[in-house]
Amino acid sequence: GRLFQGALGLPQVSYETATTAPVPIFLPASFSIELGAGENASAPFPYIAGSAVAPVQQLVYEAVRAPLPLTARAASGSLGADLARGNLVQFAGKLPVTGVTAASSAFIGS
Repeated sequence: GRLFQGALGLPQVSYETATTAPVPIFLPASFSIELGAGENASAPFPYIAGSAVAPVQQLVYEAVRAPLPLTARAASGSLGADLARGNLVQFAGKLPVTGVTAASSAFIGS
């Protein structure tokens, strides 16, 4: 499914998943860490629910440039259970708290 496509015309950029399954607009995520567990700690809970990640296992980037229709295309490898090749879970202790709280400001509620 297509995640992003630039405005019509050239040049144009798009990102899509390598699946025909519907892709959710938002992927709810929650960062977790055990305080005091150290820099080498893994997250005790998954970053994203497996059911949300299932349709998004690979991203495909495509760019079309003008004046000649020149197309560039690249595909990612497997994105893993956290859409970051496992890095957000396996290396959670190495992430700066300011970075993950800024990316997940929903902890305050609505």
